[in-house]
Amino acid sequence: TKTDDRSKNWVLKPESEWVYTEVPAIVSVELWDECAGVVMEQRLKRKPPAKRTIHLFSGLVFCHCGTKMYVPSDSPKYTCQACRTKIPTADLEAIFHEQLKGFIFSEKEIATYLADHGERLTSSEGAVAALKREYETTKGESDKLYAAYSAGALDVTDFARHNEPWRQRMRELEADIPKAEATIDALKVSFQSQEEIIREARDLHMRWPELTPDQKRQIVEAIVERITIHPDEVEIDLYYSPDSGTPTGTGGGGPPSISSPLLTDRKLATRACRCGHLGDATLACSRAPRCAADYQAKVSGPLLDRIDLHIEVEALSAADLTMPPPAEGSAAVATRVARARSIQTERYADVEARTNTEIDGDVLEKYATPDEPGRILLAQAAAAMRLTARGYTRVLRVSRTIADLAGAKDVGRIHVAEALSYRRQPPRA
Repeated sequence: TKTDDRSKNWVLKPESEWVYTEVPAIVSVELWDECAGVVMEQRLKRKPPAKRTIHLFSGLVFCHCGTKMYVPSDSPKYTCQACRTKIPTADLEAIFHEQLKGFIFSEKEIATYLADHGERLTSSEGAVAALKREYETTKGESDKLYAAYSAGALDVTDFARHNEPWRQRMRELEADIPKAEATIDALKVSFQSQEEIIREARDLHMRWPELTPDQKRQIVEAIVERITIHPDEVEIDLYYSPDSGTPTGTGGGGPPSISSPLLTDRKLATRACRCGHLGDATLACSRAPRCAADYQAKVSGPLLDRIDLHIEVEALSAADLTMPPPAEGSAAVATRVARARSIQTERYADVEARTNTEIDGDVLEKYATPDEPGRILLAQAAAAMRLTARGYTRVLRVSRTIADLAGAKDVGRIHVAEALSYRRQPPRA
């Protein structure tokens, strides 16, 4: 290279000005070729790094003492480092495989799902028809005003003032009707695919040995929340539990028994977050409220949608414990409940139902439809809270029950508002 000493820019000299100087070789050509051959041979024989072994229930298995259990590299068993409780990985998989008989959908559950989906589809189609009828009515009212304006009965100002609300509602309906029709199309497609998936899932127990480890892991992650290993029992907590089934067990030296929590009455209790101190400024963790959202997301949406009443119970302080009892005691509440049930039994004497939870279809519409203010509130809340068809009907049933407890003949706005307040709310800060 060279420079002109002014700009300090170095440039490459022409090749004709290059100077070559011979120096002795550091290694011989033969040695170089031999080393290169060894390196190439090693490269060809080298195996790619092995993937880290992930066991089927990794991260989900806990000891009865509360310690998470792991599979050490020198033993094929889930092991508790605290109390040394152990269970072979093969045995735990065999236990889980056997319990798949109770985890998958039964004939009754499939029929219930299909009926529920059909109800949602029918409800959506009815909503679209109602929107179209309202559009035609609105358009008719607007046309009447225009005819009056054309006949000279209204001036421009009066026509604009009276016609604008109708035109505004027509614009809203023109936007809502295509959305509602798209929802119906989506429900029809979902109905076909979900029906096929559910029916194929029935033979999951038979196909389990044929599944790949990744497929098995996906199924476990989808339905298992936690597995607790007790000295004589394995407890499997699920995000979903079937409506039927009983714990099984053997005595003596047989395999461990299985217990699984049943959610037949859907009475659930959970912490607001993992530590349970959400909302307590002195004890809550630094990740609040994100930790609460992550923790509560473990419970599936369809399961939460089937729960009518979500009640948050605050921790009692010392001052709360010293306060006098409430004015209405348990006996008074029990009397009101008995009276409400009596009202429901009498109301449904001519149909195959005894309580509000059993009514559906035309019976639900007849007895649980709120008054006009309540209907408007429910329609607004259904859009704002994105209520499903199932959630919508459940709000109606709860509203009817609240009205019965209050001794009201009809469902009003205040009853609908209280029922909506019991729907699931997002985690608070």
